[in-house]
Amino acid sequence: IPQPKPLPELLDMASKVAAHFEFCRVDFYIVNGDIKIGELTHVPNRGFGRFSSIEGEKNFSDKLFDQGPK
Repeated sequence: IPQPKPLPELLDMASKVAAHFEFCRVDFYIVNGDIKIGELTHVPNRGFGRFSSIEGEKNFSDKLFDQGPK
């Protein structure tokens, strides 16, 4: 599949949007040459992924749901 022509702009936009989150997938649409953000996803594999260990799940959950200092 050929890369979209505005790939550098898409990567820059994704970096700026995702910088505010621990994990964020940014989906784009290119409609008539205009770039649109379609969706932000904050869990990998649409939330259906499996972890290889309970420790890996806990580590990810701690980062994703960190409530800051206690």
